[in-house]
Amino acid sequence: MEPSSRVTAPRRWCTVAWLRRLALAASVLVLAVLLAVLPRTASPRSSLPLQFPEISLTRRTLAPTGPQGNGERSFADGSLYLGSFPARGALPLESLTPGQGIPGITLWPPAPLWPLLREGALHLEHGLLAPTTSYRLDLAWHDGTTQSITFDTLPLYEVIARGPEAGRIDPRTPVWARFGVDVDRASVEANFRLEPPAAGSFSWLDNRTVLFQPQQPLAYGVLHRAFVAGSALDGTPLSPTSWVFRPLIPPPLRVTPGQGAPVVFTFDDGTHDMQQAWSLLSLLRQYEVKAILFPTGRWARAHPDYIERALHDGHRLCNHSETHARLPRLTDEQIAQEILGGAGHGSCDLFRPPSMDLSKRVEKIAASLGYRIYLWDVDSRDWEGLYPEDITHRILARVKPHAVLLFHMHAWGTLEALPPLFARLRSEGYLLTYEGVRGLPKKPSEGPQE
Repeated sequence: MEPSSRVTAPRRWCTVAWLRRLALAASVLVLAVLLAVLPRTASPRSSLPLQFPEISLTRRTLAPTGPQGNGERSFADGSLYLGSFPARGALPLESLTPGQGIPGITLWPPAPLWPLLREGALHLEHGLLAPTTSYRLDLAWHDGTTQSITFDTLPLYEVIARGPEAGRIDPRTPVWARFGVDVDRASVEANFRLEPPAAGSFSWLDNRTVLFQPQQPLAYGVLHRAFVAGSALDGTPLSPTSWVFRPLIPPPLRVTPGQGAPVVFTFDDGTHDMQQAWSLLSLLRQYEVKAILFPTGRWARAHPDYIERALHDGHRLCNHSETHARLPRLTDEQIAQEILGGAGHGSCDLFRPPSMDLSKRVEKIAASLGYRIYLWDVDSRDWEGLYPEDITHRILARVKPHAVLLFHMHAWGTLEALPPLFARLRSEGYLLTYEGVRGLPKKPSEGPQE
């Protein structure tokens, strides 16, 4: 019996498989028949192009019944041509008298629409439409009647798309801009500017889209600003446009070993988001990190329960002035008042001037009040809005034994950056505490922080 079962089993499986194929083929055939006999209609709010007849939006064969302003014309088949409109704004349809509220509306090519009634007339506010393009609107009224409307968009003498702009940008990514009209290429290239400056070359996808390819990767983690201007082919000036982006910071090839030395985490300012503030203390407790907090005196007095918890957890509370003022701009008396009103006065002799805005006069007044100036060695730049990965990579590339690290309680990316940073620094042999640090941090070479 064993040999027989080995032969019949494959045959039985083949029979089942063929039956399944026949059933699938029959289902497809039934669906095809239904599609052939059903009317080709769609929901009035559908944006599928199948519901539109094959007609030209720019060539009309029907004679217009008469002009109606702004190039608007009606035709014998009940359709309406509105004329040309800007690619931004709204379409006024005053010639329509709905009486039934807002109809079902479909636009082709698709674009966002926000219909509304103003004094009984239908208006269509829309997103940015493609310049110099023909559009068609299909209106389906509640009484079952329909109407077709066509219109054209005018040229846009400005940038309608650009990049890079958001996210962690590859430093090798080209900078590009697309205009709403054909442009004079030489004028655009002559007016293109990138800050910080970078050498590179231009290329064009078409008469509206320019790309600037840097010769070298752009500076990691540095905020860049692109500026474009020029003129259209018809000589009309293009609206100047600028935007900012930030290339990502790659992970360092090597991290300086800690060799059992401490590294100090410091957190400045304060935050309106108390959930973030409490989450910071929870993270420090979870990872057994002893930090120095530099909130403003005003913030510390507004949140005494937070300060009590921070001190209970073993953190230091030190002076960052009372209101985060730019001290060199103040009088001697005002500087003294700012320092005396700072957090930790009387319990910590470390003073960190806001924005690293320091002068000999400020140093002298702080020293007369018993303070030592305490800056930092490595600025996380979290206050610039860096992504968490970039914050982590920036610190790891610069950290050294006994380094003082600057963070901010209000920076959005800091909380997410800290756990992997804690873990990596410990794996490299660092102690995460302010205890045992030698000397005061030297003045940073990267400029002031905000």
